[in-house]
Amino acid sequence: MSYPTDMDDHARDIHEMARAKGFYDHEWLWIEIPDDPTEPRYAPARKIKTRNPSFDAEKLALIHSEVSEALEAHRDGDMDAVREEIADVIIRCLDFAASKGWSMEHEVVRKKAKNRERPAMHGREW
Repeated sequence: MSYPTDMDDHARDIHEMARAKGFYDHEWLWIEIPDDPTEPRYAPARKIKTRNPSFDAEKLALIHSEVSEALEAHRDGDMDAVREEIADVIIRCLDFAASKGWSMEHEVVRKKAKNRERPAMHGREW
């Protein structure tokens, strides 16, 4: 078995697994479009495939839910569960990035460089 060698390899591997496990089955929707929009609703229609408009929001909400689960585990003092939930946060983030074709390897390096130039606490007191 070969293991991913960098963040983007992990992201591709995670995304392939997520697709195989059905996490992208509702990325696209079939909607009915009337052949003649001036006709009543019962008029013949054709089905077209369109991207689910809430799909990205759902993926971001799942990332948020993993963060919330980590917080609850932390409140319970269960550090094993906190580590597992943080891993889930990273997995969901990498999956989302891979679904968009983004290189998180590149983005993390870029963001680290930007953060190096920021003032302590980003110039805020807390």
